[in-house]
Amino acid sequence: MAMQSDRDRLYAEPLERVSDFVFDAKVAEVFPDMINRSVPGYGTGAYRPLR
Repeated sequence: MAMQSDRDRLYAEPLERVSDFVFDAKVAEVFPDMINRSVPGYGTGAYRPLR
């Protein structure tokens, strides 16, 4: 069963101050969208990580 996630819009608007990236609950919520759009072939099963 596929996990439902929100569309990644975390950095869509300009920030007054940019802080260090933190993998927190807000990022975890949109991570499936982030990775599917960032890694070619990830969602198709064609992606094979290096070992």
